[in-house]
Amino acid sequence: MHCNSANGRPFTNTPVAMKCAAIGALILFSTSAAYAQQGQGVAPADTFPGEHMQCYRIPKSDPVKPEAIVVADQFGKSEIVLGRPVLLCNPSTKAHNGRSYGVPRERRNIHLVCYEIRRPQTVRRQVEFANQFAASRTTVDQRQIFCAPSAKKLLSGKEFPLD
Repeated sequence: MHCNSANGRPFTNTPVAMKCAAIGALILFSTSAAYAQQGQGVAPADTFPGEHMQCYRIPKSDPVKPEAIVVADQFGKSEIVLGRPVLLCNPSTKAHNGRSYGVPRERRNIHLVCYEIRRPQTVRRQVEFANQFAASRTTVDQRQIFCAPSAKKLLSGKEFPLD
């Protein structure tokens, strides 16, 4: 995972690098945008559909074949070139404040693989986000990673059941 510090150098191999993905890359699995578009502000944190994901750093990997892809999101349309995969995200269960959040059986095999973006472009936007942990207003400033739904096969260790 690469997120730039104030001096422009990436944070690497630190907890900061993993935590900055939530704001720097703005990976949101929620309905906040739909509420905001309807003039309702940010949706209540306990109404978000989608799975919780726990992401693991991929320390070494080969880059994908360099080719331009066009992506569009709520901040605009951009042509990007993907670098190497940097995160693998697993659907995850969670217990928080006496409430359990599961993963539907039909979605347990849908993972995310996130790729660094070569020559990331600046996109300054003021945003408000909310989830079970916090609500905040902040600025996002640069596309960092692009995540693709992916299949995963565990090759070592024991798989932990999600039931």
